[in-house]
Amino acid sequence: MPRAGGVYSAPPGTAGTPNTTIESAKYNALVADLVADANAARPLTAGGSGATTAVGGSDNFNAAGTSLASAATVNLANATGVAVTVTGTVAITAFGTVAAGAERVLTFAGILTLTHNATSLILPGAANITTATGDVMTLRSLGSGNWACVGYQRASGGPVAIPAGTSIAGPALVLEQSASPTPTTEGRVQWDTDDNAIVVGDGATTKIFVPLPASTAAGDILYLSGAKLPARLAKGAAGQTLRMNAGATAPEWGGGNGVPDVVIEDQKPSGTNGGACASGSWLIRTLNTKVRDPLSLVTLSDPNFTPSVDGWCEWSAPATQDDNNNHQTRLFDITAGTVSGYAASSNSDDGAVSFSSGGAPVVAGHVYRLEHRVGVSRGSDGFGDAAGFGGAEVYTRVKFWRA
Repeated sequence: MPRAGGVYSAPPGTAGTPNTTIESAKYNALVADLVADANAARPLTAGGSGATTAVGGSDNFNAAGTSLASAATVNLANATGVAVTVTGTVAITAFGTVAAGAERVLTFAGILTLTHNATSLILPGAANITTATGDVMTLRSLGSGNWACVGYQRASGGPVAIPAGTSIAGPALVLEQSASPTPTTEGRVQWDTDDNAIVVGDGATTKIFVPLPASTAAGDILYLSGAKLPARLAKGAAGQTLRMNAGATAPEWGGGNGVPDVVIEDQKPSGTNGGACASGSWLIRTLNTKVRDPLSLVTLSDPNFTPSVDGWCEWSAPATQDDNNNHQTRLFDITAGTVSGYAASSNSDDGAVSFSSGGAPVVAGHVYRLEHRVGVSRGSDGFGDAAGFGGAEVYTRVKFWRA
């Protein structure tokens, strides 16, 4: 078949001469040659695929070309195949001019920088790419020397890094919605419009995912105020205890449980009586010793004390009486000029000692004192008899729990 380099040429001796008889042998040879050429694979240079099958033609159209060295401009118009290996480490900013729509698959044999340009070399994330050996990039020509990367596969299998701050636009995801969804199909996700929660099916059951309440902070306690409604209890102050509120509906911080936060006493040296008392008016009891106050909640200035937080006080004070006369104590709010609470009265006879005990709420910042009224006057033992055993004599005692 008379083809040279894929170009068809007429067989020798087939050119006709005017007024000359065409020899049948030459004519038949020419026809046979044309038939053979028509049925043979048409070469690429003649506009064919160079193959007799679709797969063969596709392979020929996507043949690997010779390698091209990296440079500022790697001219893909000079490529001898669609698949091209790029050697070297010189940064690339352009790929030459090829008809729009043409694609080239480049494999990089070394590490180099592909420089993004919004017009001439459009790269993913609008950012430069540093290649690694074996990375593969698919380029599509936009015409006029402009190219867009339509695919980039790392040899490591990892993704191409997207610069920080880059947003990826996509369609909004809207979940199935219901006022009380109960999906059980594995993985089915629905939005609970009543409780603002995500509900996910888990086979025969349902899992609930609820958002955190607003303004949560370290140390806060979360509890459920409804079946699907978390609530926040802000962290308490040092020394507070966790308890149920009065309505038994939610936890709260408070005091009044266990050891008192503060204990204040009237202490005197061994053998010293509690002091004289005179009937007819409210007398002020001594409070001179702070026995316990690890959190510094109360300021003591005998006989007054000032809590720094709201709370509850309980007290007990002795008195020595005769003839079954009564005596009683009370907590007086000096700041407000009012009585915060009265204690139970008590009585005794023949110089015996009895105690008056009570309790009352106190307000942060108010100044308080304990007052005592007796039915009969007594001498130095009126507010209690000394034991004289060598230890401190303890008379009045006030206990405080923060609210």
